[in-house]
Amino acid sequence: MTLTLEYLGDGRVARWTLTPDGTAREVHEDHHPTLFVGDAAGDLYGRSGGPDPTPPSRDGLSDALRDHWDFLGGQEAIERLSVEAHRQTFRTEARPLLRVDAASTDAVRSVANRVQQFGQPDTYTCYNVDFTGCRGE
Repeated sequence: MTLTLEYLGDGRVARWTLTPDGTAREVHEDHHPTLFVGDAAGDLYGRSGGPDPTPPSRDGLSDALRDHWDFLGGQEAIERLSVEAHRQTFRTEARPLLRVDAASTDAVRSVANRVQQFGQPDTYTCYNVDFTGCRGE
């Protein structure tokens, strides 16, 4: 389990984890923080909202998220794009979301700003910025 992250200032990240014997430190040379992009909050709760939301079901990305994939693809602040299913709220089932691995820790804010600038202000939700993810370990 990750205890904390230490940003070393040169693009590297040290991940401190809890072990049965105490703690361990592991330095990652190729760290790419992750954030997820979902549809508008109104889409999550559907027409009824409240304690029993009824969002529209879907098997893949929504049209809006596919458009956003095209918009974000190839931008310098982004290392890679993919799709993952996650629950966006505790009252809804997992749905396909756009996973954005930022090129660096400093790029996360730039990516989030670009997401919010595409379309209307409430078209997308950004959340769950995960600084612990290191692919290729």
